[in-house]
Amino acid sequence: MRPVPGARLGVVLASAVLVLVACTDQDEPRTEPSTAPAASGRVPSEPCEVTEPAVVADVFGGTVSEESLGTSRNCSYRVKDGAAADVEVYYFGTADQWRTIRANYAVNRGPVTDLPDVGEAAFSPGDFKQNEVVVRQGGVIFAVGLGGVPTSTIVPEVRELAQRIATDLG
Repeated sequence: MRPVPGARLGVVLASAVLVLVACTDQDEPRTEPSTAPAASGRVPSEPCEVTEPAVVADVFGGTVSEESLGTSRNCSYRVKDGAAADVEVYYFGTADQWRTIRANYAVNRGPVTDLPDVGEAAFSPGDFKQNEVVVRQGGVIFAVGLGGVPTSTIVPEVRELAQRIATDLG
């Protein structure tokens, strides 16, 4: 039986989200950014509102299927004849959990690498490298990742899509 594309990424991200929610540190004072969106920004309420199939197609090339709501706070986009076959966009909610999410990614998914030129703040986790980008922008936390791509193959369109979404969110 062939593994379902993106299933490993979905399981890893879903596990990370559960750990993130369970491990909120209540002892330290919060210095989190405001959850209010930027003046020109919008705040999605679910994963398929983070971006549109046309934007994914513009960045990855090829033909993009309609979006499909996943079970791990994700929206899946299947790409035919593009830079990657399976693009996943995750919506993690509002920016008030940024510090906790980042810390738990570092603990559970290897060291994180900051990406200073993407959104207000962004990083890639150690296990998926730059094939996954987690971003805080305009009061929102989202991630872009790939299914079925080995981590030894870096797909620069992931970072490009993350920056494009950040710009669109304002």
